[in-house]
Amino acid sequence: VILLATGLSRVSQDLGTGTYLAAAGTRFFTPALLPCLSFFIALAITISTGFSWSSMAIVMPVVYRLAVDLPAYNGANPIAVISAAVITGAVAGEHLIPYSEKAVMTAAACGIPPVYHTRTQILQSIAAVCAAALGFLLLGIGWPLLLCYGLPALLLFLSHHFLAR
Repeated sequence: VILLATGLSRVSQDLGTGTYLAAAGTRFFTPALLPCLSFFIALAITISTGFSWSSMAIVMPVVYRLAVDLPAYNGANPIAVISAAVITGAVAGEHLIPYSEKAVMTAAACGIPPVYHTRTQILQSIAAVCAAALGFLLLGIGWPLLLCYGLPALLLFLSHHFLAR
C-alpha cells in the first residue's frame, strides 16, 4: 500500500497536479479564501495519493507563489499561515483514508486492518477537519486570532459533548 501511495504521488508530481489545481482554482483564490482553499487542496491531494509528504511538496510551491504578495493575516505572516494550512490539510487527509502510510503503519503496529483503524477514527477526523477549515476561513476573512482559535475549539468541545458516548 505504501508503494502504491508513493507511486501515485510520483504520478501526481509528474502530471503537474499542483500546478493544474492552482491554475484551475485561481479565480477562487482570493486572499481571504487562500488559507482555507490551501487546506482543502492539500487534503484532496493526500486523499488521492495517500501520501502527505508529496501533497505538501506539490501544494506548497504553488500557494507560496500566490501568498508572497499578500498582506499579513491579523499580524500573522501569510507564508506561515499558508504553510500551516497546507501541513494541516495534508496530515488531515491521512486520517481519512485507510491506504495512507500512517494508517498502514499504525494498523500494522496494533495488529488490526487499516480499514478498521480508519473507521474507528473517521468521525473525530471529520470533526477536526471541519474545525480546522473554520479556523483557516475565519483567519482569512480577518477575524481576530483569538476567535480563530477559540471558535474551532468550541466547535470540537460541543461536538464531543453532544455526540460522544
